[in-house]
Amino acid sequence: MRSPPVAIAWQLWARGRWWLIGVAVWLATVVGLCEILPQGAILKSLCILPVIAAPLGLSVVFLFGADTDLASNDTSFPRWMFTLPVSTPTMVGWPMLYGTVVMTATCLAVGQWVLRAVWPQMPLWWPALLAAGCLAWLQALAWSPSGLPWLRLVTAPAVVGGLMALPSAARSVHLPEPVLVVVLAVQIPVAYAVAVLGVTRARRGDLPDWRWLTGWVRSFGRRRSGRGRVFRSPARAQLWFEWRIHGIGLPLLVGLCLPLFAGLIILRSSAARAGEPPILLQPAALLLLPLYAVGCTALSAGTLRSGRGPTQASPFLATRPMDCAGFVVAKFQMALFSVLCAYALAAPAALALTVYLRSYRTWHELLTACVGRLPPAAMFAIGLVAFGLLVAFCWRLAIASMFSGLAGRTWVAVAVSVGWLLMLHGLAVLGWWLYVYPQYRDAVVAAVPYVLAFLVVLKLLLAVWAWRAVYRRRMLEGKAIVRLVGLWLATVAALLALAAWLVAHSDLPGAVVAFCVILSVPLLRIGLCPLALEWNRHR
Repeated sequence: MRSPPVAIAWQLWARGRWWLIGVAVWLATVVGLCEILPQGAILKSLCILPVIAAPLGLSVVFLFGADTDLASNDTSFPRWMFTLPVSTPTMVGWPMLYGTVVMTATCLAVGQWVLRAVWPQMPLWWPALLAAGCLAWLQALAWSPSGLPWLRLVTAPAVVGGLMALPSAARSVHLPEPVLVVVLAVQIPVAYAVAVLGVTRARRGDLPDWRWLTGWVRSFGRRRSGRGRVFRSPARAQLWFEWRIHGIGLPLLVGLCLPLFAGLIILRSSAARAGEPPILLQPAALLLLPLYAVGCTALSAGTLRSGRGPTQASPFLATRPMDCAGFVVAKFQMALFSVLCAYALAAPAALALTVYLRSYRTWHELLTACVGRLPPAAMFAIGLVAFGLLVAFCWRLAIASMFSGLAGRTWVAVAVSVGWLLMLHGLAVLGWWLYVYPQYRDAVVAAVPYVLAFLVVLKLLLAVWAWRAVYRRRMLEGKAIVRLVGLWLATVAALLALAAWLVAHSDLPGAVVAFCVILSVPLLRIGLCPLALEWNRHR
């Protein structure tokens, strides 16, 4: 290469060319649709897609790939670049400059040719600089060693969320738009300075040492770990290992976020002058915190690796004398224990905050809105059942995409994530379309049971194929598969009975409720886990 800027640009293109090509094709498609379709509210639903999908794809490219691990305590900057004869400001500055320019140009194009087709007064510069600033801070946080695992999972949402709150704050104090543009533009060189400082420390091997903050936790763990004890079985040893590597991250993240969210709820509740604050600012919202945290940790928990590194199985684990089903069972048990520990922190915090704020009425209003007015004992029992279902749903989220991580291929995880994103946005587009053209609403509602029935049949057929493959490859015995299917049927039957009782006096069709329950209980994904692990383990 002739110069470091060209070499770094070639490196970014080589690693992320498919992302860049995909973003370019996607934006060209949306711009073409905006030119062809008539103007109206239906266009707003199409505008959501490039605004969300394009910056996400560009963030992956300029963070040096989809393997960036925000849960690690080390830098995610490519270590092989540390040995290049280039200064740290140059090595950090060019990727950040390319990311800032491409992100700003992309958002300006989206605003000019897409958003202004619906909102002619849509501002251009501050949304573009906001996206570029968010990318710059993500680069600075990801490339700077944190010293503590999961610390960046707390600081990154706080920093990016605070940056995204600046336009609302500026609007509330009537700050002129040029001043807002300057404030957002200043964030980029500040993030660059933080990134240079972090990469400089990582380049000389200076990892921040925050262990004195968690010394009491480690000393307690050493006392309780039973060092020198012999595990009763390989499965128990693997479960202990999975907990130490992946399981502790979820309760740790919840414990770090609880004081922040509890303080926010207290402040907003104190500032509320008229009536009760919204439900998301009530103590009950703390029970939703593990659901957010499990979304941040689920993908890394599904990998079969002993630390930071490639997504494929590490030789230390791949050569262990355990079958694939044993590894998967240990993963599922680890996820269950992790979710239980997270709610062991969130539930007492929510109750304590309820007592402190004296917001008992919120819990009663939530239950009354769902099941109506019942005796206090029945309401208490229903509350316990709802809490159990919330914990079970959190565990389901923890294991839902575990097969994509166990496959050990980055493209599998990316394809699954993009598929879910497209499906959710497709549903949003359908909702806008029905809102604009209500004459088609009855036809779509009438087709919903048939679509759900097709999805149920497809799920069951694929589940039969997956479990048949598991049996033929002798990963599980036939009796074990029969017990698992029986447990799935019992769970579906219990949920169907509960759903029938809840919707007994509503207008929801029973078939739609039954199909949704069947689709919500995982069966196919559990069967795919050992197959994906075998695909990863025996390369």
